[in-house]
Amino acid sequence: MEEKQLYAIDRLEQAKRTILLAKEEMPAARKKIEKQLQKDPNGAKDWYQTLQSQQARLLGALDSCRLSLVEMELPDLAAAALSLEKAVAKFRLSTPDYSRFCDTLEAFVKGMPDANDKTTSTAIIGRMMNNVKMGFYPTDPEHVKLITKGIEFPDGVTTNLLDPCCGDGVALRLMATGNNCYAYGVELDERRAEEAQTRLHRVAIGSYFSARISHEAFHVLFLNLLYLSVIEEGGHTGRDEKRFLVNSLCHLMIGGLLVYIIPYYRLTSDIARILCDNFERLSVYKFCGKEFQRFRQVAVLGIRKSRGDGSQEVSGLLRQVQDADKIPELTELPEKSYPLIITNLLPLLFSFFSNCSNFFVTSCITPISVSNCSWGQSMFFLKSANGTIAPGFSHKNPPYYVSFYFFGFWD
Repeated sequence: MEEKQLYAIDRLEQAKRTILLAKEEMPAARKKIEKQLQKDPNGAKDWYQTLQSQQARLLGALDSCRLSLVEMELPDLAAAALSLEKAVAKFRLSTPDYSRFCDTLEAFVKGMPDANDKTTSTAIIGRMMNNVKMGFYPTDPEHVKLITKGIEFPDGVTTNLLDPCCGDGVALRLMATGNNCYAYGVELDERRAEEAQTRLHRVAIGSYFSARISHEAFHVLFLNLLYLSVIEEGGHTGRDEKRFLVNSLCHLMIGGLLVYIIPYYRLTSDIARILCDNFERLSVYKFCGKEFQRFRQVAVLGIRKSRGDGSQEVSGLLRQVQDADKIPELTELPEKSYPLIITNLLPLLFSFFSNCSNFFVTSCITPISVSNCSWGQSMFFLKSANGTIAPGFSHKNPPYYVSFYFFGFWD
């Protein structure tokens, strides 16, 4: 794989460079403070703030190292990174001599895996690939049941569930069964999608990123994705857990529930910021026993809110996953602790075009104009390039008007 590199390895290399840069910059900034104290105390204050910023970047790099090492299944080195991170956080910046501090940073970097060492890299990649089953991480039924127990489904209200990467549909089917739900899924793999079609109400076959799905139409957004990310040619980071989160949260109604399943070492500061900006009542529970040891997954639950500045909550969320041993298990999720919102769905106004294919129509509500219809006696049908999809309403004279929630793909 000449043009691609595993994200974890690339992230570790970036962090190592930041640590070595801090080793050079921080002692230099400390010396500047000494000089400025004799000339201009205000200037010394500015340099001290610079030193604090450098320390913050160093702490971020050490945390990035730790998460990468966990992903690489190097627990001893990950523990060393955490110990050093705690020591750096307590380090007194006013210390006049930084030599031991710098020696420690240099020794730490030298002890890290080297991406240029083909033997080491091959061993790491081999371990990580062993955890990938054809690019598919199904959530096991017992953990889906534990998550579902934590959700309170409203009586007398049909709720909509969406899984943009639904696999064979088993997980979403379990969540929907007995709870008066419509379950919608998208799956790229055709074989798994065909299985999902036997379990869910609607399944679209293809890439989620080619789909057009109603905004704010779903009570629950269930995300469980592939995590073996790569750095594409040109430097693009193929982190599906971030890409899916950013693109799919718009489908969840305000007050709806996110169930976001992710390895705890992938809950990085950028992911945490997205979550804190868009969700409240965020909680994190790890999978139980051997299942956690195998994939290191946690379930992040949160209620969607109007987007705001969640920067003050990021550090608190990250602290919840800093020590895996202290993350509560899903068995500790209180029953019915996340009641789903009782609300009428807002219709999406949408006109079909002739190049629209493989779509589904549900939940007719209020009038909108529809183009490209085929008329037959007193009933019309919405059509795509692939043929008739769904019957419309009886009417004698065009133009016809109908409203609906849209779920499907553009060609």
